[in-house]
Amino acid sequence: MIVGLQDQVLANADATDHKLKFNVTTPAQLREQVLTSARWLTAQEIATNAGFSTSNPSSQPNKWKKAGLIFAVLDEGRDLFPAYGLGNDGRPLPVMKEVLTVFAGKRQPLSIAAWFTASNSWLKGKSPMEMLAEHGEDVVWAAKMEVAPIEHG
Repeated sequence: MIVGLQDQVLANADATDHKLKFNVTTPAQLREQVLTSARWLTAQEIATNAGFSTSNPSSQPNKWKKAGLIFAVLDEGRDLFPAYGLGNDGRPLPVMKEVLTVFAGKRQPLSIAAWFTASNSWLKGKSPMEMLAEHGEDVVWAAKMEVAPIEHG
């Protein structure tokens, strides 16, 4: 199955002119670069965009986070959710759960965010966030390759 997905990646992904690589030495620098490389939404923005009640805007995003449907990066005491993980309806893309399941117990949210926003050689230099909505199966495959143990022959 992985070989088939790899063929799909090579067939579906065009060369990209946007290649993000992080040049950081501290977690604060990584957080800053991650947060400036994509659009991040507060729970209030998600509630407004999806038409949820704004009386307790963090309720639904927190349910999604606990269910592994989305992740958040903590910034200045508040959760920020990646806009690239949400569909046009304001709800998490179904493929997000698959990707987050691959990283469960292996990566922290900031590391996951960095992975999503950086160019990825398994995706022919595109970032996973660029490919997520239309080529989700390729992103899941790239996530699996990211955490797969290195095999020596």
